[in-house]
Amino acid sequence: MSMIYETIVGATGAAFVLTAFVLSSLEKIHRFSYKYMALNGIGSSILLYYAWLINGIIFAVTNSVWLSIELYYLSRKLRGR
Repeated sequence: MSMIYETIVGATGAAFVLTAFVLSSLEKIHRFSYKYMALNGIGSSILLYYAWLINGIIFAVTNSVWLSIELYYLSRKLRGR
C-alpha cells in the first residue's frame, strides 16, 4: 500500500475518535450516547485497520481494547442496562 493511503486511513480513524472526544468534552453529546459510541467504534475500527497496514502491534492492541470496551457498553445499552 502507498504511504498516502495509509496516512488517509490513519487520519480518518483519528478524526472519528477525536470528534467523539471533542463533542463529549464540549457536552454536545453524552459519553454513553449512540452517537458517541458510533463515532468511537468506527474510529477505533479504522485505526485497528491502520495498525494492521503499518504492522503496529502495540497500536493494534490498544485499538482492539478500545473497540472491545466500546462494544461492551453498546451491548449493555442495547439490552437496557
